[in-house]
Amino acid sequence: MAKNKQPKVRKTPQAEKIPKRAIDPNIYAQHKACWAFSSMDCGDNFGWDKATYDDLKEIRDVLWNLETMTWNEIFLDAKKQHHSCDVDFKAKKPSSIACKRLKEINMDDQDKLWSIRLSSKKRLWGILDRGVFYILWWDPNHQVYPSTLKRT
Repeated sequence: MAKNKQPKVRKTPQAEKIPKRAIDPNIYAQHKACWAFSSMDCGDNFGWDKATYDDLKEIRDVLWNLETMTWNEIFLDAKKQHHSCDVDFKAKKPSSIACKRLKEINMDDQDKLWSIRLSSKKRLWGILDRGVFYILWWDPNHQVYPSTLKRT
């Protein structure tokens, strides 16, 4: 009669992984705003080549004022002015200019872009990562992610 051989187990493995150190993604929402210019896209027609001294001064002034606020205050309390936009590369008609350019600069792994309103038309576009806004584009004519106003 044959013996039924069973392997010996020294320790029973855990069924699920438990991170040793979990970081709450919302922790950065309480941080003061800060900026990084290392991702600025100066190619193609994304505004920086057309920026005048006065435009740059306006950008500096807006960023300077926003630095006194937390990300919650900027993107929740003032969400009509500053907000995120989903980037859907799989859509039939993706946000064409943004999607096309993100692919060209090898940043098409992003699923959200963030917009900071400078004036009625002018926007700064970037990526918000761990409490840092990586500035990509200056959009003087609201063309990166055009919106259609209701009742117009």
